Parts: sequence; C-alpha cells; structure tokens
Amino acid sequence: MRRPVCFASLIVAAVVFLFLRAFPVQQLSYEKYDGQVIFLTGRVTSKEYRRNAAGTWTLAVALKEIGTGEAPDGFPFPQDHAEYRVLCVLESEAEQLRQTDERTAIGSRIRVCGTLRSFPKATNPGEFDSRLYYQILQTEFRLLHIRILGTTQGADPFADRLYRLKRGLCAVLDRCCTQRDAGVLKAMLLGEKGFLDTDLKDLYSQAGIVHILAISGLHITLLGMGLFRILRKIRLPLPAAAAAAVTAMVLYGLMTGMGGSVFRAVFMFGMRLTARLLGRTYDLLTAVTLAGLLLLLSQPLYLYHSGFLFSFGAVLSIGLLLPALPGKAGRACAVPLVNLPVYLSFYYTFPLYSILLNLAVIPLMSLLMVSALAALAAGSLWIPAGRAAGLGAHALLYCFESLCRLTSSLPGSSLILGKPYTPEMILYFAMLVLLVLFSERFEGKIYDGLRRGGRDLRADRRMRRRIAAAKTAWTALAVAVLTLRFSGGLTVSFLDVGQGDGIYIESDGFRITIDGGSSSKTQLGKYQLMPFLKCRAAGTVDLAVLTHDDSDHCSGLISLLESGYRIRQVALPFVAENLKGENYRKIEQLAAQRGIPVLYLQRGEKLERGRLTLCVLHPAVKDGKAEAYEDLNESSLTLLLTYGRFSAVLTGDLEKEGEEECLRFIREESAAGSLPGLASHPVDVLKVGHHGSKNATSEAFLEALEPSFAVISCGKNNRYGHPDPTVTERLEESGARILDTRESGEIEFRTDGERLKVTEFLQK
Repeated sequence: MRRPVCFASLIVAAVVFLFLRAFPVQQLSYEKYDGQVIFLTGRVTSKEYRRNAAGTWTLAVALKEIGTGEAPDGFPFPQDHAEYRVLCVLESEAEQLRQTDERTAIGSRIRVCGTLRSFPKATNPGEFDSRLYYQILQTEFRLLHIRILGTTQGADPFADRLYRLKRGLCAVLDRCCTQRDAGVLKAMLLGEKGFLDTDLKDLYSQAGIVHILAISGLHITLLGMGLFRILRKIRLPLPAAAAAAVTAMVLYGLMTGMGGSVFRAVFMFGMRLTARLLGRTYDLLTAVTLAGLLLLLSQPLYLYHSGFLFSFGAVLSIGLLLPALPGKAGRACAVPLVNLPVYLSFYYTFPLYSILLNLAVIPLMSLLMVSALAALAAGSLWIPAGRAAGLGAHALLYCFESLCRLTSSLPGSSLILGKPYTPEMILYFAMLVLLVLFSERFEGKIYDGLRRGGRDLRADRRMRRRIAAAKTAWTALAVAVLTLRFSGGLTVSFLDVGQGDGIYIESDGFRITIDGGSSSKTQLGKYQLMPFLKCRAAGTVDLAVLTHDDSDHCSGLISLLESGYRIRQVALPFVAENLKGENYRKIEQLAAQRGIPVLYLQRGEKLERGRLTLCVLHPAVKDGKAEAYEDLNESSLTLLLTYGRFSAVLTGDLEKEGEEECLRFIREESAAGSLPGLASHPVDVLKVGHHGSKNATSEAFLEALEPSFAVISCGKNNRYGHPDPTVTERLEESGARILDTRESGEIEFRTDGERLKVTEFLQK
C-alpha cells in the first residue's frame, strides 16, 4: 500500500470524529459561580498583552497546575491539576502592567484572587461557542479584577528568556513601524495577535486572507530553509546544518506559542530535513497526516478548531486535490475547494474574490517577511535603520489593505451560503475523493490507451479537453451539493437574546425578523443576530418587524440597519407622532437613509405570502389616530401567524389594558369567522407577553387561545424576576408546554402546515 502512515492517520482522524459525534466530551460548567471571588495558586505558562472591547490594554496570564484555593462549596477543582488551566486577565495602567509582567516570570507559581467569569456556550445556531473554544485550549474559566497576592521562585529560565526575547522584538517593531503595521507584523512574525487593529483584522477576514496573520508553513519554510542554506553555504556539514535549522525552528515555535499550525509546520520541516539527511524521498502527505495525528492524540477536540482544519486542509489540498484539477485556474481553486466546508461551517460565508486575492498576496508574502525581518535586524542595532528597512513592509501592507478594500466593495464579495449539514459535507468530500481517484488511477490509462491505439496528438488533445470539462462539471456539481439550499415549509425560531425578544420566521424562502434586541447582551446584532442569519443562509431579510421601540426589542435591529445588512422592508406599529420614541425615530431615519420602505401596521391588516399569513391583532387605530396608552408596552404590535393548520400569536410586550383590548378583538373576529386560525382550533404557539411579566398572559387570554406551547424569552437572573411565578402557574394550569430560552436556547418550530416538530438548541 502506498503511504501506509498517511492512510492510517486519516483512518484514526475519521474514527476520532465519529467517536466525538457519538460521545461528545462533557464540558464543566462554572455558570453558577459567575461573579464570585475565588483564591487559587498556579504556574505561569504564558502571557499575552491584549486590547479589550473598551480599547484599554490588559495582560492575560495563563496558569496551569492549579492548586486548591479558597472557593465556594462544591467548586469543581479537578483531580488532574496538570491539564487544568485558568486565564487571569489583569487590567491596569501600562506601567503597572509592565511591572506585573516583570514579577510573573514564566514557570513561577503565583497566588491570585479574582472574580470568576465562565466562558459562555453558544445558545443559538451560528453563535460563537466560547466554552468549546477554550475547552480545546484546555482552559476552564477566567478571572477578572485580579490581585496577585504572592509569587514564588522556580521560574523556567529557558521559557522566560524566550518570552523576554519576544517582548524585545515586539518593542523593536513598535519603534520602527506605525502602530497599525506593527500590530500586523507582530501577529505574522511573533504570534502576538493582541496588538492587531480590530477593523483591519475584520477586513482581512472578510477578504479571505486572514490566514496570512497566522504563523504557518510559509514562515517556517522561509526562515528554516533560509538558515539551512546559509549554513550549508558556509560549509557546515549536512547533519550539523539540519540539526541547527530544526533546533532554531523548534525554538521559534516555542517562542510564538507552538499553536496547531506552528507545530504542523515545524514538524513537517523537521521531516523534510530528516528525509534529506537519510537520503529518502520526502512525502508531504505522510508528513502532514502524521503531524495531524500527533495533535489529535494530544487533543481530539482540535477537529472542532477552525485554525486546525484550515491549516491541514490547505496542505492536504496541495498534496491530493491540486494534481487532479484541470488547468492553472482549476489548480488555483484547490485550497478554497477543500476549505470551503470549513468556511461555511464556521463563518457561513465565502469570500468569492479571495481566490484571486490570494494569487496576488501569497507570492508577495516572502518579500513582506524579508522586509519585516530586515526591519527587526536593523532596528535592533539602530532605530532609524530599522525604520528605513521597514518601508518595504509598510508599502506591501498598504497594498494588501487596498486590495482587500477593493475586493470587499465589489458585488458578491461575500457569498452568504449558510452552514451545511453533515451529510452534505460527507457527500461533497466523497465527490472530491472520487475526482482524485479518477485522476490517479484512470486518467493516465486512458491516455496510454489512446497512444497504444495509434491515435494522433490532435485526438489526444481533444480527449484532454473533454476530460478537463468533465472534471470541471463534476467539481461544480460537488460545490452545488454543498451550497444550494432548498427551503420549504415554515420555520419559526425564538432566539435566546438574553433579556429581550428576537424571532426569525422563514416561510418557503420568505424571511422575516420580529424584534431583535436585548438589555443584557451587548452587540447583539454582531454576535448573535447576524451570525444566526448567515448560518441560515439568510443573506437578505425580506421584512423586519418591530413590535415597539424598547431597546430590549430593537437594539439588534438597529445594529443590522447600521451595518448595511440587506433588509427589503421594515414594519413598525402605527404610533402617534408625539409618542414616537428615540429608537422608533432612529429606525425610521436609518431606513430612509438606505431607501428601505416602511410599513405602519394597525389592527385588521394582513400580510400574505404564499401559505403564510400575518394578521395584526393590535394596536387599534380609530379615525386615523392610534389609541393612546399610559405604558407604551400596551401598544405592542401583536400578530397572528397562520400557515396551513399551524398558528402562533406573537405578543411583544403586550399586557394589562392592551391585552384586554386585543382579547376583545379576537373574540369578536373569531365569532365572525374572520380569524380562522383562532376560530377553528387552539393556538399552537403563544409567545408569552413581556417576558413573563405578572401583568401579562391573563387567565382569560389563555382561556381564549388554549396554546399548546408557551415560549418565554428572558435573561438568566434578570433583575425583573421574569418570568413571574404566577404566570408560569397560569401556564401550567392551562395545559401549555412551557419552553424557556434560558434553558432551551433557541427554540425552533418547523411545520409543513400539518405536522409540527419542535427543537431546542441546547437539548439537541
């Protein structure tokens, strides 16, 4: 068998993947200890300067070998302290952080006191899972507002010197380059990503070249092979030159943190020189799969880490898929084709022009590295010389940024394709594997048969064109299998937005949002709403409905409008001009700026789209004037949604007088047969009013609707005490099944108009 190590490594990776799917790793939860002060001791393993959301600098100190400290009863201190890590975040003035940095040498043990903050898990589709990410890094929780109570000797001189060297090199870049350039070069050369400009990182990510910021095979090859060739030119024996180059790259990897991509690159570099030393042929596929196997044996959860998958996918694509693709254009697509499922699984989008952009950027990376290294070397001796040497790096980075801005401004720059299902990804990769097998085992035989049959060169060329066309069509079909979405029926999703409301409706491809706001989650639009919409391949929202303008219902909608997310129409409740709040007017203004038409809804109006009907139950408008209520919650837009036999009542923050008025209308219209979704059978779903406030969802309201499911949207430990115990008691007595976003996360109802399926995100 060719490449037995490669084959065995891939089999092990597949087994690990299937095992993790069947038996997910249990995650320890520290949520109930959030906000509590604990004391512990630990050994410093790494330190990194970061800039937090407020723009101030912090020092993140990672501890392992945690010693039992003072903590609440039942606190889960582990048996195996060696693998248990805690992230301590120190916030202070720059000088104080520097002094703390000096006191906490790598390898020393320190005693700290701080406020525990658990890493939140994802509670909605598309949301970033911080808990899983840090579990991969074997970090249990973080401590904020740190006080260092004491340090002990026993530092690791070797590791600490490497850290001090990195800090010194960072200082040289700071003095020789602009702050923006220095942030990029620190990430690219030293693995220090805490100095990156956030907007620039987002720009690189959207353009599809963020990978250049990670230390990978390009860096190791350029540095390691450069050193190796220099040593050979000065007549150093091959074994000594190879050993010196590999040792230098191992030290470089340790200095930069030895992440997954760095370990892969260093390991493959070592295998390459070892093969040369032994006079053997270096096999890229064997080297990369063996490196991946070693990483998976140390941490199987790397299979859920985007950086690991991107890194190994890129190398595997070069070794396997690239030779099978026809023409230069086809081969340029090898890496994007293999990494396409990774893009869609983690980011739900694909930067279309990244293929062309990488063709321009990657060849220039060697020049950028050389210029940056020259700036480091010259700047270490004389700062003006370092600044002059860094001009080339500045010009290249300016070129990269300009190209990113250009491609991001083009139509279709970011295709929102949604998250593919596992069977789709399996079929996609199976089709690529078949393409590779055909190229390796059959294509050559076809050409040999033509030549043995005496066919001329012209016929051979025609056959090559036909095979190339067939390969292209097969690849396009595989991409279609992965990316095409066929939506049918109705989906209603109640998102977990903390203390607030957010509903997403998709009916036969027509997409609606209702509200989308929170008073407990910051930047809801960026971190929950937009990722959810992209995950569902909702690149366009056809109708964005607002029930009322409290911030816990509209903060995310405002964020979507400000970000430029594609929204075709906005619907607002009809409100008297003098009662329009600040958020209401802001939404009107943003819609006007973007040319988005606005509907003003009032009782009795119906919006119909295929089998979907939205009927406005509240508020009422009399003689062209909206009814005035003391509390604006009473004028919340209330909707009856029907789809076939399925029905749902969505109430916003409706309560008290508004609920009574709405109920009066429901009874009148139901008696007249004007609301068939209510007259013919009980309501399937009721969105409980005002997050479960005691003044909402009265017995009379429940009696009239007879809901099968009652959905409560509120935040954990909210200061309002939602939901009120009297409301949950009324719901239980009504026979409704209560679903709460605090325990269920996103709650999804799917129906074809007859059958109904309910899915709770956290119960999957």
